[in-house]
Amino acid sequence: MALNDETKILRVGAAQFDAVAGSIAANATIHERLIDEAGGLGVEVLVFPELSLPGYASSVLDEAPERCVVDPDGPELMPLREACRRNRVVAVVGGALRNPRGLGLSALVVDRQGQVCATYDKQHLDGRERGWFVPGTSGCMIEVDGWRLALGICYDYSYLQARSWCKSS
Repeated sequence: MALNDETKILRVGAAQFDAVAGSIAANATIHERLIDEAGGLGVEVLVFPELSLPGYASSVLDEAPERCVVDPDGPELMPLREACRRNRVVAVVGGALRNPRGLGLSALVVDRQGQVCATYDKQHLDGRERGWFVPGTSGCMIEVDGWRLALGICYDYSYLQARSWCKSS
């Protein structure tokens, strides 16, 4: 996409915080605060780290991986869903989702109406993740204000770079 006077710039932000291990409710409240802050700065898409909702804690994943499972429509996500709606921010948040093959290490996209509009499961698991999760089987692309954005989680990018699949012009 070439930039010109008619092209809208998309403001994308990255969020980082110390997650509460295994507490989706506590971390959703932190997400809410960060979405509010980002919205006040004019951010339109806010991206959180992998497993940002339950926290990336190997002790929790070893002992009780079900504590990392996110219910996209559940009450625990209401604070961050409301923050997306209130601030007109699209948020990409991390959690685990059940699928027919097991547990996916997932990204959930919450749109400006506060709805989970897309999900993506990490395709290239690294190290211990292979014991906790099943790999995703397809990519995911979203569109925000005419910008097409592909989702990837951590090692997905390293895997692509190592094989020279990603080329820049």
